[in-house]
Amino acid sequence: MSRSLEVAIRDLLSSKGKVDRVAKDLLNKLSSQTLRLEEKTAYVNFLIRAGYGQEILALYSTWFKEKSDIPLMSYCFLLYRIGYKPDAEFLKNFFEIYKNFNGHSLLTHFLPWETLDPRFIDLKNATVDKLTHIAKERKEKYLIKLDYLRANRMIEEEEKLLDKLVKFYPDDSNFQTDKKNFRQRWARAIISRKAFESFDGGAEHTEPLFTEDELSAAKIFTTEIKKLAKKKPQLAYNLSIALYFLELYDLAHETLFFAPQALNVDWFSIEVLFRSRRYAQCLDAIAIVEKKYSDDPETVFGTTYYRALALDGLGQTGMAAELLKSIVTIRPTYRSAHSLLLKWGGRI
Repeated sequence: MSRSLEVAIRDLLSSKGKVDRVAKDLLNKLSSQTLRLEEKTAYVNFLIRAGYGQEILALYSTWFKEKSDIPLMSYCFLLYRIGYKPDAEFLKNFFEIYKNFNGHSLLTHFLPWETLDPRFIDLKNATVDKLTHIAKERKEKYLIKLDYLRANRMIEEEEKLLDKLVKFYPDDSNFQTDKKNFRQRWARAIISRKAFESFDGGAEHTEPLFTEDELSAAKIFTTEIKKLAKKKPQLAYNLSIALYFLELYDLAHETLFFAPQALNVDWFSIEVLFRSRRYAQCLDAIAIVEKKYSDDPETVFGTTYYRALALDGLGQTGMAAELLKSIVTIRPTYRSAHSLLLKWGGRI
């Protein structure tokens, strides 16, 4: 029911005070005025639920004789409620009217009359076929939209659509698999983004935490760490992170060598190479990650950002700045690149 018709019935209830007065007014409207089908349907449904089924049936008899537009769905629902069993004359009239009934409907849900006339079985099958076709077309449109979102790397919109598809089509295992694959890609994107967004400096370094003498004295300790990483590779990544925070970048990289291959390991390798000022090696590692994770929507931004840092470390700040400009042109909200460009402003 449209909002305007709801308001009209509400106003009638407010002004008349009682349902029977409103019902009388609506019955007069239905019998004496030429109403749009939408208005007829709204008023008839209200009256049926208000208990005026007999009065509505009388109106339908008049409408059938006049061959005017009728709310067929409401009529079938009313017949179903009162347990009506149609005779041959009724069935003849019903199918004559149904020929001109526009659009698919669920009216056969209210008509347990298949045993009375085989045409009801055909009608039900036709309705099911039509609904199946509509559902298939809708699903195809969803798939086209999903491909578009993926092609344009619209990640948040893709996630929302996948959630909807999993809900709409719980028996389709393909959507379950797509959702699982999406979560894996999303996790990789977050990891790769964090790998470079956490750093907003350039190639400048502060003094190391430890002097050469202190590192020499701790050699036994660092040797044992490398032995442990070699013996238990599953610990190598975490050990490398611990060394990284101690600013023992060379040792962190050597320890990371024993870690099993993984996305976070590859990105962290770039970070420790940069921190240890191995800029040429850093560029090589960037090229590997760029190729290895080319399907990741964030890879191009992460590798471009780190490439700019490494080039700046090699003294090619102008080239590095051009790379950062290309990032902010595509993604204006990329704060790390903006900050670095401002910081390099005096050196370009």
